[in-house]
Amino acid sequence: MTSQLYFEGPWSILSTVCIGNVLIGFVVCGITCFNALGAVPIVSSVGGAIANGVCYYVYYGSTSPFQSAVASVFGNLFWLVQEASLLFYSYIILSSVLQDFRRRIFIFLFWVVMLAIILTRIPIAVFEIRPLLQSEVPLPIITNYLHIGHYSLIALLECISAYFMIDLFVSAKKTSLEAALRVGLFRYLVRSTEIRVAILAVLGITRTFTHAFRTPGPKLSNIASQLDLFIYTLTCLFPVVL
Repeated sequence: MTSQLYFEGPWSILSTVCIGNVLIGFVVCGITCFNALGAVPIVSSVGGAIANGVCYYVYYGSTSPFQSAVASVFGNLFWLVQEASLLFYSYIILSSVLQDFRRRIFIFLFWVVMLAIILTRIPIAVFEIRPLLQSEVPLPIITNYLHIGHYSLIALLECISAYFMIDLFVSAKKTSLEAALRVGLFRYLVRSTEIRVAILAVLGITRTFTHAFRTPGPKLSNIASQLDLFIYTLTCLFPVVL
């Protein structure tokens, strides 16, 4: 475990970015109104701020093995909060907009995949705390494969949500098309929730691929690892877009 000042690593910067997102979220909700949609980016940013701060505490702080193990569990919990809470943005919208059979299909798929996402985080936490408690040789390759499966499920659910959102976008009424022509098609697409959810799906798919090629473990020792951190940084910034 290497001694390192807090702001010498990327985790401190990412934690600070997430804290800034939380403050911006409260400002925006104060100007408009506080509702479930507004709470999603705030909750995600809170999770990211805590998880990244805990990552420094586990891998670079001067702590006992037991303290590091407990912190690792909390870190995995809050990373799950950060990643999974963003998925509820589209869920809140689609569960209130979709009707009848399509609504039941979406809700069923959402909760099945969400349960799988939660369950895959458990073995990740176990494989990360065992070396901390028992002084074992870490098994970063296994942990890396578990992360790939975890991110694949997140990307799958983002794609499912994006499909239903884009389908609604395509089948929009004529009034929506007229509005797009009035303000310009590009500006209309940027403002639309459907496109933002689709961008989130692209980020999820990209991170699945970058994580597959990164060096296992917390160290950023190759280009793929740095690219993976770059995509994760965009994910940390995404609540501002929402």
